[in-house]
Amino acid sequence: MNAKALQETPRIPNGNLGATLANEGKHTNLTEFAMPMSLIGYDAAAQILGVRPGTLYAWVSQERVPHIRFSARCVKFDAVELEAWAQGHRVPGSQEPLTMKTKRSTEPDRARC
Repeated sequence: MNAKALQETPRIPNGNLGATLANEGKHTNLTEFAMPMSLIGYDAAAQILGVRPGTLYAWVSQERVPHIRFSARCVKFDAVELEAWAQGHRVPGSQEPLTMKTKRSTEPDRARC
């Protein structure tokens, strides 16, 4: 770079890119700057989803669950994105109350103690 290009390069005070971009009117959605991702590993992600880590390994290899792959052996999960993904897979319950079906007995009903 030449000297003129270096002078025209905007300086970011205290490394706050979000505030700098907002002040310049270049960026209005600062959520990606305000909230850093909370990256978790397989064990914590499996606990959030209520599955075994082996199940989560299979889902990652099948690309069924959102994940971030940094290398062949380094996979992390964004906890917020994972919870949103799980909520998106929720199956709504039936409107009718759940009743247990029992086998009918041929004997007359008796009071049980």
